[in-house]
Amino acid sequence: MFYIEKVMKERGLSKTRLGFMAQIHPATIGKLLAGHIPPYPNYRRRLSEALGVPEDMLFKRVDETQPAR
Repeated sequence: MFYIEKVMKERGLSKTRLGFMAQIHPATIGKLLAGHIPPYPNYRRRLSEALGVPEDMLFKRVDETQPAR
């Protein structure tokens, strides 16, 4: 699981809601999370700003049992 997925789950955010917040199409967010497209800098920046999470944390693998910071 990526850190971004943990944050989304803990905050109750859907891909649609996050897409609205970050101005990224929900299908693109799904492709990013599935690893079908790389997390380009533009996507990382917008997601980071929308979630208030450092860019370098977004796509790090994390343990699902530990809470997000």
